[in-house]
Amino acid sequence: MSCAARYKNWYVDSDLLLLFEKDENFFEVFMKRFWYPTLFSFVLITVSFLYAAEFLTPGEASRYSHYTTNGEIGEFLSRLQALSPVDLQLSIIGESSERDPIYMATLSRQGVKEDSLLKVFIIATQHGDEQSGKEACLRLIRDVAIGPLNYLLDSLRLYIVPLVNPYGAHHNQRVNGQGLDLNRDHVKLEAPEIRAVHRAFNRIFPEVTLDVHEKGDDYYLENIGLISNANIPSHLQQYGREKVLPYVEEKLRQQKITFHEYLIRERIEATGATVPSAQGRSGKEAKFYYRYSTTDINDGRNSFGIYHTLSFILEGASSGRLDDLGRRTHNQYQAIKAWLEYCYENQKQITAMVRKAREALLLTHEPVHLRMLYQPTVDKRPLEIYALSRVGDDVLGTLRVKKSEGDEISWRDIQPLDRKKRKVEKRIIDDWRPVVQAVVSRPLAVAYAIPPGYQQIIRTLLDHEIPLSFLSNDVRIKAEMYRVIKLVPSGADHEAPQVIKVEIQPQEVILRRGTIIVESAGRHRQLVPILLEPESEYGLIRYDRYGLVPQEGDFYAIYRLYDVKDLPLVPYLSFNQW
Repeated sequence: MSCAARYKNWYVDSDLLLLFEKDENFFEVFMKRFWYPTLFSFVLITVSFLYAAEFLTPGEASRYSHYTTNGEIGEFLSRLQALSPVDLQLSIIGESSERDPIYMATLSRQGVKEDSLLKVFIIATQHGDEQSGKEACLRLIRDVAIGPLNYLLDSLRLYIVPLVNPYGAHHNQRVNGQGLDLNRDHVKLEAPEIRAVHRAFNRIFPEVTLDVHEKGDDYYLENIGLISNANIPSHLQQYGREKVLPYVEEKLRQQKITFHEYLIRERIEATGATVPSAQGRSGKEAKFYYRYSTTDINDGRNSFGIYHTLSFILEGASSGRLDDLGRRTHNQYQAIKAWLEYCYENQKQITAMVRKAREALLLTHEPVHLRMLYQPTVDKRPLEIYALSRVGDDVLGTLRVKKSEGDEISWRDIQPLDRKKRKVEKRIIDDWRPVVQAVVSRPLAVAYAIPPGYQQIIRTLLDHEIPLSFLSNDVRIKAEMYRVIKLVPSGADHEAPQVIKVEIQPQEVILRRGTIIVESAGRHRQLVPILLEPESEYGLIRYDRYGLVPQEGDFYAIYRLYDVKDLPLVPYLSFNQW
């Protein structure tokens, strides 16, 4: 127990005397060792606030009178790097289809061991006409680098890509210069922008990711969607729903920003088939049901989540108007900030949880789920939500441009109704399907054999950085072959066959020299079968470019293998660059 002692007419706890040299003046020591450092810290923080207040993002500088260009992003980040007291590294992770650079800002605190930090990867503006995420990310980078959010770097290492789709943003359109929807390209990786994103993800291998988007105008100004594919551990989704989302909701409530978990309304026929328009394939009027976001892995969230990442998608309500960009940016910024604050406060828990899940992935022998359905809860309880009412049942908005009878109209041509003119109404959703149920699963294969000639498949697997080998000579081996007994093709290039039924026939086969061998191993243990199995609704079979759809009665081109230990394998080198 310490005692009090008189020291130069001050009463000081004896434990504190250890801080002073004998016969030192207490006041001088106090000023030198406590007051001056505290004053210095206060000045540093104050200067940081002033810097952030004076150092405007391009959007703030223009009062959001135009969308920030990719060139302005490069200039802004370069100037910010020169001012930042933290470690702000700038990278070009790749290029768009038009050779525009894709920038990434990495923020960390010097002297902090990287292993002790939670790695957070944020991407924005995959869809070029969803501009507020880009503007919010620039503000976020500034406020972490020289402003009030600097403290986040005590627990987090941030990797932020503010603009994935430079061409789309320049033209304020959803797709990139190739006409590709980037958030539907995370399986085939056809777009250079998405190849760059996945290359960065694989190099960083973050524990947490956020993909920032916008949706149509809505009562809920901000939504966060969770990982939802049945192959991803359910406790990661549960953690997001029970811990992260309530925290974000409360933070946004304090800012008067309405929030809800991201929901999808989907049209459906009596047969159970989802349809793209109000009239179903049978010609009857389609009904609607509500669900959480997609189980597909061709979007940013689940494509990262399949590696057992705690992955999220953020959707901000958007009127689509430039004069509304400032408000939308504010809402997005507050949502990202709240989400990051949760990560900061729970860094150790999240890190341990994700690392444990990834260790389990390396060893799992659980079946791989290939097709899934959305189902109601056991008690079939309805969903209560709030929505903005329409002015009249059929009024969607007003036209932005002059149209004549017979002209085609897209959603971009429609100006949504002013929120202030719309009432808030409570809705009861009876057909609510929050449960994801796997309906087709297969045991995990040791490896797959791809015959020579399927170069497009090989290219895609390499883009996913999946290790490949090839046979140096012909071998005879036991394998499982799939014989297709029923096939109903899909109606679109990106959709899996509506129906595909197969029977497995174990056979001894001859694999020719040059056959590619793909093992279900490492971090890609679940991704490999999801991509290569014929029954997978998420795999390569759904894209025409791979030529994998067989005829009824034929064998599927790719074989399942029981063992590869004694095969004459040569590593197939990947030439991917950072």
